[in-house]
Amino acid sequence: MWMDHDEFMPLVKKVWDQNSGGCPMYQLCCKLRKLKQELKLFNMAHFSNISDRVKDAKNEMDKAQQALHTAHENPILCMREREAVHKYASTVRAEESFFKQKARIQWLSLGDQNTSYFHKSVNGRQNRNKLLSLTREDGEVVEGHEAVKSEVIAYFHRVLGVDQMPRVLNEEVMESAINLKLSSTQQHVLAQDVTREEIKHAMFSLKEQQSPWSGWL
Repeated sequence: MWMDHDEFMPLVKKVWDQNSGGCPMYQLCCKLRKLKQELKLFNMAHFSNISDRVKDAKNEMDKAQQALHTAHENPILCMREREAVHKYASTVRAEESFFKQKARIQWLSLGDQNTSYFHKSVNGRQNRNKLLSLTREDGEVVEGHEAVKSEVIAYFHRVLGVDQMPRVLNEEVMESAINLKLSSTQQHVLAQDVTREEIKHAMFSLKEQQSPWSGWL
């Protein structure tokens, strides 16, 4: 959605070219934090209330085409009509991309024009995430928010709860139970500093329409 906007890449370049002191990892964190703030403002300015923007762009396009129909040789009206069509098409693509990302659907192409389907998928995901009832071990069905909550707490208390503190296991016994261990070479690799190329590879390996967890920034 953002990548299709003409101002996106210049904005990213402007923020990324700003200098900040410290080690490379600190510089990366500062740039990502600053970029996050700028992209929030960018999104608010160009893509907030995206569905309303689509309706407004559609109305503008209809008015421009109606005006052009009465004077089809007017160059000014022709230019306005082309601009209105371009704006409407780009806004529709942005809306579809928004619903695609929100619904977390990666197996449909953006050109399918399935905005209504994406919107239903978002609502469907929210409904699927609700825990409406539980079946207890004795077969009884528990319904209602408070009853389900109490049953979940009681279940994990039975599974994980203890009446007394467990005894401390012998270290040799614990080591004998672990079959897979890191070799000295593997330990050395894990202890090495993260390189610039590894950071770049991790960032650029993200799938399309996917963003890092907000806690990273």
